Amino acid sequence: MGKKYKISEVHTESDVEQKIVYRLLTTPAPNGLGYSDADILTKPNIKKLMIDKGVKKKLYYPDYVIVVDGLPSVIIEAKAPSEDIVEAAREARLYAAEINSSYKRNINPCSKVIVTNGVMIETYYWDEDKSNISLNIKDINPTTPSFDEFCKFASKLQISKSVFECLKLIKK
Repeated sequence: MGKKYKISEVHTESDVEQKIVYRLLTTPAPNGLGYSDADILTKPNIKKLMIDKGVKKKLYYPDYVIVVDGLPSVIIEAKAPSEDIVEAAREARLYAAEINSSYKRNINPCSKVIVTNGVMIETYYWDEDKSNISLNIKDINPTTPSFDEFCKFASKLQISKSVFECLKLIKK
């Protein structure tokens, strides 16, 4: 994944976004997820959506949206190392649900969520509130089983396969 950062060098959400997330996204496999710059939308290019209901209702947009073959597929939220990522995961999943609601029933292109605070990375499916992969930043290495599992969940190759299946459903 290029230069490795010590946790002591990552202090802010911006540090996590730039020094960890973006590099992880754009580093080719097997050391990263293999996305191109064109696959990655950042905040200036992401639509704000109203999420939640009642008193908690608010405008929200994540730090990154991965778009493959025109379909928004992965929502990524970064937080500072001192922040808990449980609430970030909830908001990112609600954002994914709002995106999916604009498609026909049972067509959910935005199926995956990644959340990190620069210490841990957790992955979720958009419709589940329990993390399915929890990875320590120190384990970002192609030789660790947890990183291999993470890549099988979120790499461009894997997401491209899901998008292909989703596009087939949309064309029906």
